[in-house]
Amino acid sequence: MRRLARGARGGRWLSIVVVLLVSVVLRVWGIDFGLPYTYHPDEPAIVNRAVEMFRSGDLNPHWFHYPTLYTYLVAAAYYGLYLLGLWGRGWVAPGDMPAPQGLVMGGGMTEVPAQFLVARLVTMGLGILTVALAYRVARQLWGREPGSLAALFVAVSSLHVGNAQFATTDVPMAFFVTLSLAFCVQVVRRGGWQDYALAGLAAGLAVSTKYNAGPILASLVVAHGLRAYPRLVDWRLLLGLSASVLGFALGTPYAFLDVQTFWSDLVFELRHYATGHHGSAGERTWWWIVRVLVRQEALLLPLGVLGSAAGGLRRLDRGTLPLSVFILLYYALLARQTVRFSRNLVVLMPALAVLGAGLVSLLARWLHGKRWAVPLRMGLTAVIAGSLVIPVARVVRRDRLLAQQDVRTTAGEWVTAHIDPESRIAGESYAPSLDPEVYDVEYLLRGAAHDPAWYREQGFEYLMLSSWMYGRYYREPERYAEQVARYDSLFRAFSTAASFEGPMMGYPGAEILILRVR
Repeated sequence: MRRLARGARGGRWLSIVVVLLVSVVLRVWGIDFGLPYTYHPDEPAIVNRAVEMFRSGDLNPHWFHYPTLYTYLVAAAYYGLYLLGLWGRGWVAPGDMPAPQGLVMGGGMTEVPAQFLVARLVTMGLGILTVALAYRVARQLWGREPGSLAALFVAVSSLHVGNAQFATTDVPMAFFVTLSLAFCVQVVRRGGWQDYALAGLAAGLAVSTKYNAGPILASLVVAHGLRAYPRLVDWRLLLGLSASVLGFALGTPYAFLDVQTFWSDLVFELRHYATGHHGSAGERTWWWIVRVLVRQEALLLPLGVLGSAAGGLRRLDRGTLPLSVFILLYYALLARQTVRFSRNLVVLMPALAVLGAGLVSLLARWLHGKRWAVPLRMGLTAVIAGSLVIPVARVVRRDRLLAQQDVRTTAGEWVTAHIDPESRIAGESYAPSLDPEVYDVEYLLRGAAHDPAWYREQGFEYLMLSSWMYGRYYREPERYAEQVARYDSLFRAFSTAASFEGPMMGYPGAEILILRVR
């Protein structure tokens, strides 16, 4: 990239332009997956409320399991398109837009696929901006080439790309956290009141995107300590912390206007993460985090950790400490939880990428002129290649599967072709989405919630099961012995009318079973 840049007119920007183009291609590939069916279990929590805000004009979500900034951004995108006349030409008013139809977790449909596509594009846009921010932060610390490498790490990150194609909050949170870290670096280097205010404002917006971003406030405090020590009490720090409160209030104003609902939902989420989630809970979360990061991102984790240590030991690189503090505190926060979702690790990718690129830069400078420089440089090149090739391979494989037809759609087409609409059908989470106005269908959270006798008594003729629900119990049969026994009873009592195997949300090997009850 450096050689290309030197030979191109205006080439100093060529490397980051290429990286941004790569990030766009990897994120836009398969972004329309599933539509008009709404298969992602978490997207309706955002999209349905954004649609309701657009339709009614009521900005109170009456639901605070997530803060509301990202929902507001999606609703604003709807308004922008509507005012520009780019959609809704048959609507007299916003209230004419039909609302999505939610059926069960991992199942639903919409008459307006753009409702979900627009929200996913908002996520993708913030993800691409995060790539640019990683370049900016690394360039501030070490220079243009490490900046391009940091941006490339984020551009091909398996975790970041894998969540940038969904209408969920993790990639937007990573954007605002990285924005706050960029200003924290400015606090360390320059210390102007504007830097404090913007770092605090971005931190508040990050928390207003997802509550998990709370540790970013510690980065602002550490940045101030590095800048102002020994004068730790300073009006600029108070300004930054006040700006963080303002940022949260701007993004989630009804946390202050509907306090009872806000606190009730927030306490529920805290208990949820502390007590467990079926199929996504366990002990030794601290080790699970490490394994996921290594499996998904290859050598980026050790590069980032070593880069953090190297930067902290060099006075000239003390601007890395706010990044390191955020990684450490965020890791400690997640490690204490029982619930384990890999998407919660997305926010770590930009900071790890910046620190990893910094380590590469320091090693490259240290090797310059050394006797064994050539073989050591070859080894360093192999490390960088491993940190890029493995995530790219995972991303390309997943994008290809995401762009293919979801197995739920395949199974749903079979149901449409082979089962009488008047037949009574039951389905669990992640089962095919059937229109309740056409089919006599009832959805349950789990098929094993009832025994075989109940299905017969209720007059069901077919039961649709998904491996994304029952499979989580069979992966840990000792932990979920009761659920496994209940599913076993269903499999013994009912015969298989049809089975389908294929990709589900970009992952291979998912299975849909259609069982004949009577």
